[in-house]
Amino acid sequence: MPTVPRYQTRVNEFATPSVRMSAPNDIEAFGGGSTQQVVNNAVSYFEDENQKADDVITTGAFSKLVQLKNDLIYNPESGLQTKKGENALKAQDDFREKFKKGIDELESGLHNDTQRYIFKKMSLDQESQFDSSIQKHVYAETIELDNQNTRTALNESLNDAVLNYANPGTIQKNIQIQTALIKANGERNGESSDVIKEKINASVSQTHMAVIDRMLNNDQDMLAKQYFEQIKKQITGQDIASVEKSLQTGTLRGESQRQTEKIMAKVSTLTEARSEARKIENPELQDMIISRLESRFKELNDLEQQDKDNMFFNAFEMMKENKGASPIDIIPPSVYSKLGTQERLVLERINDPGTDDVNQWVDFINKSPDEISKLNKSEFYAYYWSGMTEAHRKQAVDIWNSAKQDSSSEPVNGFFTIKERIKNTLIDNGLYEDGTKKDNLKNNLHKMESVIDQRFQEFERINKRKPDAVEQQKIIDDELIKKVFVRRLFKDPVKPISTLSESELKKAYVDLKDIPDDFIKQVSDRTRALNATYSEEKLKKLYVLYLAGRNKDYEDLIIK
Repeated sequence: MPTVPRYQTRVNEFATPSVRMSAPNDIEAFGGGSTQQVVNNAVSYFEDENQKADDVITTGAFSKLVQLKNDLIYNPESGLQTKKGENALKAQDDFREKFKKGIDELESGLHNDTQRYIFKKMSLDQESQFDSSIQKHVYAETIELDNQNTRTALNESLNDAVLNYANPGTIQKNIQIQTALIKANGERNGESSDVIKEKINASVSQTHMAVIDRMLNNDQDMLAKQYFEQIKKQITGQDIASVEKSLQTGTLRGESQRQTEKIMAKVSTLTEARSEARKIENPELQDMIISRLESRFKELNDLEQQDKDNMFFNAFEMMKENKGASPIDIIPPSVYSKLGTQERLVLERINDPGTDDVNQWVDFINKSPDEISKLNKSEFYAYYWSGMTEAHRKQAVDIWNSAKQDSSSEPVNGFFTIKERIKNTLIDNGLYEDGTKKDNLKNNLHKMESVIDQRFQEFERINKRKPDAVEQQKIIDDELIKKVFVRRLFKDPVKPISTLSESELKKAYVDLKDIPDDFIKQVSDRTRALNATYSEEKLKKLYVLYLAGRNKDYEDLIIK
């Protein structure tokens, strides 16, 4: 019989062979992550942000450090570059200290070791650059200081030779000093022996030239010529022509002065003087002597006319104070006897209106301003004023005074024109030549004219009148006496301060021994009152400004 199938009632513990089992999926598949990965990402993010912050802060500190470095070096008022010569040497440690202090202050403002480490590397590099800048500047200033001190010593040596040339051995001693100075300076600067030798030769030549110039300026042309013959082999080729020209000019000037004095001692008229001068064979010397003789006679005539004018005008004033009196009763006999007929007539009529007014007045006003300006006092009062009415007299005096003041060709009371006086004085001192085309000689004349014009104005402001001929010449002569040294590379020439250009005036100086004691006392009193101080160098500059009449510059310097 058929059998009924039976099912197993117990569950088997084994899986069905055909069914696969897999491990559970990772949490990342559902958008999550492990804890370690989250931490790593966060750390990386914060590290990036910290690095950015460190970069910002250290960059700011570095920027301030560079700014500090450049300010310490290049600040136009207080930077290292403004320190010159000895001051640069003294200031270098102070500047290093300021930079180090600035670094420390910037470092103290950093927040962590990382920033300090980065900034340290930056600051070391900047400190090295700063120190290099200091060394370069100090080195350059040390060389310049050495050169400047050498130049100053050379100038002092040259001046000593020039000022004391009459003392035996002084010139040679100073040449030896100059040789030693130039050699030592050249060796310190690494110059070749040829360069050093060339500088020594130039210095020796310049010294001899300066000594010869000094002799010529002291009217010792014969001594200068004798000295030149002894040392001419020591003068360089480029200087020899200049020395020979100076000697030629100086010798002619000296000889013309000597011959002029001889002729003036034995003649009484210009005609006689010219006749004596024409006996001299040297044509150039003859011309110079005749020119001097003419100048001398003009000066004598000028002085004589000035004496007559003064004598007449004194008598004129005396008669105005004694109305109605007779001149012969009032004027001293010694004066009255020297007055001309026309001058006596003026004194007789001084308090009376003129009788021939029309003729005198019309004749006077028809003259040109130039003609009127050339009338001296005696001529004006004797030939015109005396014949006018009171009203016309007042007008005539105003016209005459105005013509005198406006005239550019004649001084008020002189025989020479002012320009002629200046030019003749410059010629006598070897500072100008008639018809010259040399710019420096032309400039001497132009500058001198400008200075003299100022001095005349000062005289008129103080004395309430214009200077007469004698006073004019004294003012001109006094200006030429005011001489200073002008600083040059080797030779410092001596020049009248009134002929200096602006650039030369800045280089001008005087020896301390040439400054008057009363001027030193004046400066001392002024500076003490202003609670200021002064050095020898400042005193020399003040005296130069005083000689030049630069009152404003003088006052500005004295209060510094």
